Amino acid sequence: MGCGDGALTKTIIACGCNVLGVDGSPAFIDVARQQGVPADAMDGQALTFDSEFDAVFSNAALHWMKDIDAVIAGVHRSLKPCGRFVAEMGGHGNVAAIVNALSDGLRKRGIDCNMPGIDGYALARAIRDLEEGGVSRTHLIAMTAKGTRGTRQKCIDAGMDDYVTKSIGDAQMKEILMKWLNVEAVAAAHLPHIPQTMIDTSLPVDLSLLNECVGDDDEARAMAIDLFIEGAHECMVALSIAKNVREELAWKQAAHKFKGAAANFGADHLRQCCQNAEHNALAGPLEKNIMFEKIDQALVAVKRYLDK
Repeated sequence: MGCGDGALTKTIIACGCNVLGVDGSPAFIDVARQQGVPADAMDGQALTFDSEFDAVFSNAALHWMKDIDAVIAGVHRSLKPCGRFVAEMGGHGNVAAIVNALSDGLRKRGIDCNMPGIDGYALARAIRDLEEGGVSRTHLIAMTAKGTRGTRQKCIDAGMDDYVTKSIGDAQMKEILMKWLNVEAVAAAHLPHIPQTMIDTSLPVDLSLLNECVGDDDEARAMAIDLFIEGAHECMVALSIAKNVREELAWKQAAHKFKGAAANFGADHLRQCCQNAEHNALAGPLEKNIMFEKIDQALVAVKRYLDK
């Protein structure tokens, strides 16, 4: 139950068991089936089996299922008499280090409330829920592309502390940081100037923004480039998987993420290719293959330029 991509299920099958994997994600089920794992798309909170299994096994999935009574009832109904239920799951406090690290990271990064498939308002509420369990409070500042009536209140109601709109200048950024963070530390910090000039679209990548931020620090520049390339490869893998399993939402999410990274890095043609892919997430396999190739070609051009 909660078989995901079927990797662990294959291990159980290799032990000689007759196994059926179930997961709430159709995309994961497609990947599992491609690996030869018998699998059905089914919500663990709504199992439909009746006295069919000697055992039910679940690993790292139950903590995502909120209706635990429905889960237990479904497992009980699925088992034969004297059947057994073996499960591993997240328990309270067992990932405290990760939660604290996440909270620290969110303090340093903005959250896009309108990314496809990701609701920043729900994320803010979830963070506040975590803090009720003893996690130290994290200041959340909403940043939106444009201010529409009611948006500020919506952010505050979700648990965010403050609200700003893009584009925000150095002075306003410093003011909002000094309001919510350690005033002395922020006052002493150097906020890099963000140039307002247009990106040079004649180049695969315009490094003026990066150079403005890192100055003469060659180590910082090399690190920033390595991080971009690493993230780009991850996005390409995500796009490839989404394309192959025909998962439109996963394709749109990966394209949106890649578009933002390319824009921040100054790779405008790559950004345009990713934006086209994001806007055409419902396209067919042939069209997606063409879009994928264009993104890959644009990325290759960026890497070649950087190698110079």
